[in-house]
Amino acid sequence: MKRIATWVLSVLLTQPLWAQAVAPPQASDSQDALAQIEATRARENAAFDAQEAECYKHFIVNSCLKDVQSRRTAKLRDLKRQEISLHDAERKQQGAEALERIEQKTQEKADKDAQAELDSAGNTTQDRQQAQKDKQAEHAAKATNPGVAASGPRETTAPTAAQQAQNREAYANKLAEAAKKREAAAKRISEKTGKPLPPRPAASQAVSPVAPASQPQ
Repeated sequence: MKRIATWVLSVLLTQPLWAQAVAPPQASDSQDALAQIEATRARENAAFDAQEAECYKHFIVNSCLKDVQSRRTAKLRDLKRQEISLHDAERKQQGAEALERIEQKTQEKADKDAQAELDSAGNTTQDRQQAQKDKQAEHAAKATNPGVAASGPRETTAPTAAQQAQNREAYANKLAEAAKKREAAAKRISEKTGKPLPPRPAASQAVSPVAPASQPQ
């Protein structure tokens, strides 16, 4: 890394700005080059300060100072140009990296959307295939048993005499069971309250079991 920074600095120092054809440095190399430029600026300023101090020892002071100041200005201007060039290269690199990140995110989103669209299309195709298979199976079943498809809903037949007798018997059993439950409940209440049980209804007043009406045909 130090070799790269030294090479960049040497190219910048030995060539004018408009004649440079150096590839954009990396971020770390750019920082090293900027540090070298700053060190060179400090060293050159110190050297020119010493030269100006030496001018006062000569007879023509103003001419000597003017020459030193001219060379100082040219040197510092060249260092400034190099510094600006490095900053520009660094900004361009950062912009390229940011653009690359944006393009990568855009591509990832496009790939994700495309995959979702493919999955959706695959599901739709599977649904159509399954519906077609179900329809074919239905046609095959109708072809195997044509009577099932042709026959409509069966009519409800009237109950037979034996079924009616069974219904009446079941209804009477339900009434008897309900009467037993009521009697047991009344007995428990009498035991808890100490009140006598109410008299049972006479046989003539007892509710005779009635068979439920048959449903209309």
